[in-house]
Amino acid sequence: MRLLTACVVFALSVVSLTAIVRALPLGRLQGRKPFACDTCMAFWLLAVLAFVVFQYVDRSLAWVALPAHGLAVLCLRLIRPPPSLDAFKETSP
Repeated sequence: MRLLTACVVFALSVVSLTAIVRALPLGRLQGRKPFACDTCMAFWLLAVLAFVVFQYVDRSLAWVALPAHGLAVLCLRLIRPPPSLDAFKETSP
């Protein structure tokens, strides 16, 4: 139960951190990896979070990083679906 709770907390933390980073004015970094897609950003934010937890809190909680990444990506897809291809179609005058 403890690991499941940690997985959900990790995933929701990454979702909120991703939303915060998306709101920042990144300038030249916007559109480049890891800021280009939610999957990359969630992975790197989760890696940093898991490293901090592994070093300072509890070593056993870092193992929930992989399922937490999947849950975080699922939550990000539900919150912000991928852009539709209609925006990229050519329009005739």
